[in-house]
Amino acid sequence: MKQLDSFDYNAQPSIDRKLIEELATGRYLSDGRNVVLLGPPGVGKTHIAISLGVLCAQMGHRVYFATAIDLAHKLSKAVDQNRLHRELNALTQPKLLIIDEIGYLQLDPTQASL
Repeated sequence: MKQLDSFDYNAQPSIDRKLIEELATGRYLSDGRNVVLLGPPGVGKTHIAISLGVLCAQMGHRVYFATAIDLAHKLSKAVDQNRLHRELNALTQPKLLIIDEIGYLQLDPTQASL
């Protein structure tokens, strides 16, 4: 389990520690804000995302984590089974939805639109 206190800010000095600490308060959740973590592989985006998800869960909120490709496959399967509406409703239930690895694997046009 990833936690912010184990993140090595010295290895990634370009990351704004104060901004991450602000995100750790969870205020973005009550404000309904999105958080987008951008950067090349290996800079800690997933570690930070998981850590924020753990903090959100510890605050009593529901969290859902998926990779973009897994989510695309799940939604494509839901389309095939005529239950996309139900699957999309389920994705709106958690307070925090974390979608990891966006842009790492190619999605077909249908998956990308989902």
